[in-house]
Amino acid sequence: AALSPNDPRSAVIAALVASSINSNRVTVTPFAEGTVAISSVQTATAVVTPTTLYTDRLGRTSQLTLTGITDAQGVPVPDGTLVAITADPWYRLSDGGYPNGSTGGTMTGGVATPNDSRFRTYAVTGGAVSATYTNLGLFMDTGDSAPAVLSVLPATPNGNRVGSQPFAVATLTLTGPDSATFVGPTTVAPGGSLSVTLTNLRDTAGNLIPDGARVAISAAAWYNRDGSYSNNSAGGSIVGGVPTPNDSNFRTFTVSGGQVTFTFNAPGTANVTSVLSVLPADGNTGSRVAARPFATLAVRVQ
Repeated sequence: AALSPNDPRSAVIAALVASSINSNRVTVTPFAEGTVAISSVQTATAVVTPTTLYTDRLGRTSQLTLTGITDAQGVPVPDGTLVAITADPWYRLSDGGYPNGSTGGTMTGGVATPNDSRFRTYAVTGGAVSATYTNLGLFMDTGDSAPAVLSVLPATPNGNRVGSQPFAVATLTLTGPDSATFVGPTTVAPGGSLSVTLTNLRDTAGNLIPDGARVAISAAAWYNRDGSYSNNSAGGSIVGGVPTPNDSNFRTFTVSGGQVTFTFNAPGTANVTSVLSVLPADGNTGSRVAARPFATLAVRVQ
C-alpha cells in the first residue's frame, strides 16, 4: 500500500484451521491473530546549506540533507526507500493547506518523479538523503528577499510521489542586493575624472554579494530607490567594465572580493551634481534588471 505520512494503518494477520486433505480453510473464526503496523515515512530532519542564496538568475546552489528518516513507529527506514522533493509552491507541513509560499526554483540530481514533473525522486543511502537546489532563472530586486521552501514527500518503489502533505520541509532565503559603500572623492572639476571603488556590497541578509555577481552603473538621470523618477543627475559617463547589453546608459561590472572599481568622467558644466546609480544585473547576460538602485553616490561638479 502507498500511504501518506499522516495515514498510518494496521494489517491484521489471521490464522484459521485448514483441511489436511485439500488445504481449504474449514473455519471462519481465527484461532490466532497478529497485528502489524504499516506506515509511510513520517519524520525527518531537513537542513539546507547555505541557508541564503543571492538570486540573480545565475543559478546558485544549496545542499539539502535529510537525516533521522523514520516511519510512524519511529523506526529508521531502510536504505533504498524513496522520497520525492520539490521547490515549487506546495502544501504546508503544518496543516496540509495550500500554498506554502515558496518562490520556486529547481531540484537537481535524483531522477524525474514519474507522476509529477515538479518533483525529483531520491533514494535513502546510509540513512540519509542528499539533494541539490538551484535558483537558476530567479531574480530578487533591490531590497527584496523571499523564501524557497523545499517539500519532501514519500514515494513509491517506482518513484511516484505519495499524497500531498510533506513529512519534512527546509526553507532557505533568496536575496537581492541591498547596500554598498562608495570609496572615492565626492567633488570633481568640470570635465574631470575620478576613480571610485564600490565596496562592501551586501545582500538583504547582510552577506557580501558573491564573486561573479554583476552590477550595472550609470551617471545618467535615473530612478530613486523608492521607484520615483528622477534623481536629477547632471550626467557624465562611467568608464570600465563592459557595455550593458540592454541599456547604453550603463556599464556592467563583475563583483570580486565584494567590490568593483570604475572611473567617473564628469560633465563639462560647473556647479551641478551627478548621481551615480548602481543596479542589480543579470548574472548570466550582464543586462540591468529593473530600475531601483541599491546604492547611489552624489558627486558635486565644481
